[in-house]
Amino acid sequence: LLKSSAQGKYGLYLSRQQRSYLKKYMKRQREHAIGTLIREYLRSEGLETPLNEYRLLSSWGKIAGKIVERNTGKLFIKNEVLYAEIKSPSLRMDLMLTRTDLMNRLNAEVGFHVIRDIVLF
Repeated sequence: LLKSSAQGKYGLYLSRQQRSYLKKYMKRQREHAIGTLIREYLRSEGLETPLNEYRLLSSWGKIAGKIVERNTGKLFIKNEVLYAEIKSPSLRMDLMLTRTDLMNRLNAEVGFHVIRDIVLF
């Protein structure tokens, strides 16, 4: 086997973008917290938004409550809008009245502005 210039010290293949990222942030003179490095890497790879969306969907039951979670069917995010299928019409109406507060609490739980509206169907 021939080692190419892209092959690292331990036989790992890295893309050009990953190598430049490692050169930029892994120098001894520029020490950074590991959380900052991970966040920057996720942002550069375009994975920060999907991760935040997953965290928001995972916190739906905690923020909305157990009764709402049990009566929720489909739950997904598309174009910064949370779509939630609520099986109970009376519960859906109650959530319609408090959806702005619910949206703010969900965004606060994640720590980022992930959704801008909630559609209940």
